[in-house]
Amino acid sequence: MAQRRDVSAARRAAGFTLLEVMVVVVIIGLLATVTVTVVMGRVEKAKRDLCKATLKDMEKGVELFKLDHGRYPRSIGELASPPKGGTTRYLTDAEPLDPWKHPIQYVPAGGDEKPFELRSLGADGQEGGSGDDADLSNRDPR
Repeated sequence: MAQRRDVSAARRAAGFTLLEVMVVVVIIGLLATVTVTVVMGRVEKAKRDLCKATLKDMEKGVELFKLDHGRYPRSIGELASPPKGGTTRYLTDAEPLDPWKHPIQYVPAGGDEKPFELRSLGADGQEGGSGDDADLSNRDPR
């Protein structure tokens, strides 16, 4: 009988029970869930920050175009290809995209304090929205 108890004790000490393994798997799952939600929130914030920086850079290109030609461009295409007699390209892409792969919109003079607007429609690619789907503009306060 004593030998049987020794074998049972040795067997229990040699490995983990099913309950112990299940507890560890649940804890790992909870940690993974928390990590993914935190990281995904930061990815979207990074995309919004990148978009704001892109709009600011494009705004500088529009202003440089005005300095060189005495007027604002009529379309975003004028910024990407040099006008007749010119050699300067103010944008590297003919159709610049925001971090969500949607085209950035250029709206020419409208009569308010800024004579043009550069716009991204956010993550959803549609006007309006809130949070990550909110539109971004060079007119937004920084």
